[in-house]
Amino acid sequence: MQKGKRKQLILKTKLALLNKGVHTIRAHFDGGGDDGSIHEIEYLDPNGNYISDYKGCEPFIRTDDIEELAYHFFENYVNRIGDWVNNEGGWGSIDIQLSNLSYIINYNQRTYEEYDDAGTLLNNI
Repeated sequence: MQKGKRKQLILKTKLALLNKGVHTIRAHFDGGGDDGSIHEIEYLDPNGNYISDYKGCEPFIRTDDIEELAYHFFENYVNRIGDWVNNEGGWGSIDIQLSNLSYIINYNQRTYEEYDDAGTLLNNI
């Protein structure tokens, strides 16, 4: 999606969801082994409570559009912190505050560490 269309979609999404009482979009992601995906998208009210009736915004806002915006954030913001899809990957969530279009990333990187040691048993007893 081109930058201009993405910006237009963000503004349209903001208005439609705020009108339904949604103040935060939270997208959970997980990746590793050269693959990653969104596991869940939550819509939250100002108190952080889950809102299940955001679908009244369709056809103005499609779930596919929300996912595409979330993937854009993962590729352009989460990847600045760590590589969430390659090797051991990572997991976390991103919260998008609709009122001011700010975001908070909660990211966890998986690591693989390997240690070798050598010696004689009699010296380590």
